[in-house]
Amino acid sequence: MKMFSLDLVNLSIPFILENDMDNRQIKKNRQDISEKSISLLFEKLPFPYRYLTSPDVLNGGIPDREYFNNDLANEMCTDSEWQLVQDVCSAFNISTFRQFTRLYTIVDTLLLAVIWENFRMNGMRSEIEYIRDFKMIELLSKAIRGGFSFCTRKIQTANNERSTFGYDPTKNRTHLIYNDKVSLYATALLDKYPHSNYRWESVNDLDRIDWKSYESKDGKGYFLQVTLGYPPEVQDKTVDLPLAPERRVIKFEELGEKQQHNLSKLRYYDPSDSFLALTCRIVKQDGTLCDDNDIVAPSNLFFQTMFSNLEIYLNGQLVSDSGNYYSQIAYLQRLLASSPNEKQGKLLNEFYYPDEKPEAYSASDPGFAQRYEKTKKSQSFTMIGQLVANIFNQPRFLPAGTEIRILLRRNLPELCLTAAYDTKTGFNGCPYSYQITNATFFASKKVISKPIVDAHRHQLSLGRTFKYPTTEVELKTFTIAQGLTSITTDSVVIGKIPRILVVGLVSSTSFLGKLSKSPFNYVDKNICELGFTWNGETVEHRVFPFNFRKSSTAKVNGKDVIV
Repeated sequence: MKMFSLDLVNLSIPFILENDMDNRQIKKNRQDISEKSISLLFEKLPFPYRYLTSPDVLNGGIPDREYFNNDLANEMCTDSEWQLVQDVCSAFNISTFRQFTRLYTIVDTLLLAVIWENFRMNGMRSEIEYIRDFKMIELLSKAIRGGFSFCTRKIQTANNERSTFGYDPTKNRTHLIYNDKVSLYATALLDKYPHSNYRWESVNDLDRIDWKSYESKDGKGYFLQVTLGYPPEVQDKTVDLPLAPERRVIKFEELGEKQQHNLSKLRYYDPSDSFLALTCRIVKQDGTLCDDNDIVAPSNLFFQTMFSNLEIYLNGQLVSDSGNYYSQIAYLQRLLASSPNEKQGKLLNEFYYPDEKPEAYSASDPGFAQRYEKTKKSQSFTMIGQLVANIFNQPRFLPAGTEIRILLRRNLPELCLTAAYDTKTGFNGCPYSYQITNATFFASKKVISKPIVDAHRHQLSLGRTFKYPTTEVELKTFTIAQGLTSITTDSVVIGKIPRILVVGLVSSTSFLGKLSKSPFNYVDKNICELGFTWNGETVEHRVFPFNFRKSSTAKVNGKDVIV
């Protein structure tokens, strides 16, 4: 069986759906799709990836047309694509984004499966047999090869108009050409592919085969695991391009003097000891500087509250995502996990100057007065602190060469700036904004001894991975309608029971953003009881009673519970 994938590499899914689809395949796989609706499934649905910013949006309705634009290709959503979205929602009674996402996933998977089945029947014309023997799978896994491998002697630099290192016209024009000496991938595409009748051969049968002159004449092939002998004289002749590169860990002592020098400069990265420094200033909405009439200041703990989202990627893999609630998560963690000494010490670097009277925002309040004094008239101020994320709250180092990408999204000004008024004459909405004039990330790197580095590299060469114990923090929101005296909220916790559960009440006006209101002004609203159930069964304490008119805390089994 030969498969020339090059013929298909430039074909898109919509093209294949239009030219190589069979209605019967869809109906064979999904009997519950009617004739009237099946025609809608032959067109590739657009999906609003930009709209999917958090799980909460799944409970809303279908997003507007602008979210269906293709941002990667910089293409607008066409009339036909938008009409297709409306037709699909109507045909399948879709009213929420969760329903649309589920249908999109099912149909996309179904169409890919049908495309593969059509290709297998028409292009390969053969049945593909499943391998159920785990030892066979293990043998084939060891034989997998892929990726790029370069054999170079000296550093070479191109000199031409397209060179990223610059072009020197006084020197000869040179180019770099990649010469695929082995051509492993191209050769594999020309070979026949195994598809069925897998079985183990006995040693006696293998001994009767002349492997030096073996050619498959009856469509029968072999996978062999061999011990290869590589004589020293052959190694010397093929030193520039080894015939069979050995898979082993190279020790530090085997490297050259320059390589040892470069390796000694490698350092492990310590996330828990790394800091971000920001220089900011507050300006008017139009970018002009503030004057004496602009009594505005950053919110308390401005270093954390100025961001709405934090994403951290390690080697391209997303490992931490706060959703759109980073400021709330960071504020609560700093408020509840920091000691009084920390709040009066290092948290001052994160602009921790709390208000004594919530939402007063006048010179008589010490907290607001200190924040205003340091930022008035658009003067620059510098903050330094640690980001709140699971990777920064664990003690283990990241190995040298780890690619770290930190993505921060800014918060709206009305959610992180404070003033006694909401707007000013001549401005529409929040009259102020904030600018980040300088940002520096101080990455702490530790010197690691060579035996430990060698041991780590050996573990990685065996296919093992590094483990990092982290503590996940999840924030969910729900709305309590005005006038209700009680509310029951289902599915607050799905999965593992949290070690700590924090419940905060904030007015909707403050939460949505208003210059004279603080989204971090947690109020008790005279709550008197709080009960919890797990899978319909009450947990240890059925109800927590509160009386905030007498005290700001309530006691459960002798411990303070703060709401």
